[in-house]
Amino acid sequence: MHLGALAVFAPPPGADPGPDALLGLLGARAAAIPRLRMRVRDVLLPVGGAAWSTDPEFDVHRHVRRVRLPAEATAPGGAGFMEAATRLAGELMERPLRRGLPPWEMYLIDGPDGGPFAVLVKLHHALADGMRAVAIGAGIFDEIASATARPRPAARPRPVPPGPGCRARDRSPGWPSAGSRTWAAPSGSAPRWSGPAASTRAAHRCSGPAPAGPGGSPRPTSTWTPCDASAA
Repeated sequence: MHLGALAVFAPPPGADPGPDALLGLLGARAAAIPRLRMRVRDVLLPVGGAAWSTDPEFDVHRHVRRVRLPAEATAPGGAGFMEAATRLAGELMERPLRRGLPPWEMYLIDGPDGGPFAVLVKLHHALADGMRAVAIGAGIFDEIASATARPRPAARPRPVPPGPGCRARDRSPGWPSAGSRTWAAPSGSAPRWSGPAASTRAAHRCSGPAPAGPGGSPRPTSTWTPCDASAA
């Protein structure tokens, strides 16, 4: 039972990496994946059982190979590279994997110099399945680059909870309800509003003493004043 993935690449005009450079890159990436170094070995107990172990004589060159398509297959009027590569990939997938080695193979399929090329990755189903196969494919085909720290977005302001003496007064139609999205702003700054009531009302004043913060220091409070948003 084999899993396979065929990826086709077209180098930009004037760029020809060459088969040796491609084989070296694919081999280096495959050798850096620990799972691809695992092989199946027989065990004494249970009888007929097997276990995974690291291949002490792992050699990536036993697994990464090059297959060159015949010139007539990719010549104008021929089958075309994609069709020829797909047919060859089907034949390679049918071949059994060698027992005693890590159960996977990789083939570089190319044609004329400077033309498209394909990479066939062939895995035994016992070696990888589901997300593990996806992770192996990402390790082979994705660029190897140092991770860069992405700038974190600025923190959004949090609504300031009302103090013990805070109560809503003079609520009128269009006043923000509990389901409206409102933001509290520190005293002296311009409040920002969103929601259905943003175009007609701003806020209300909280009465009562401000709650004490840590150490008895006064906690910042928010002050809101009803106003017409069009006039603001």
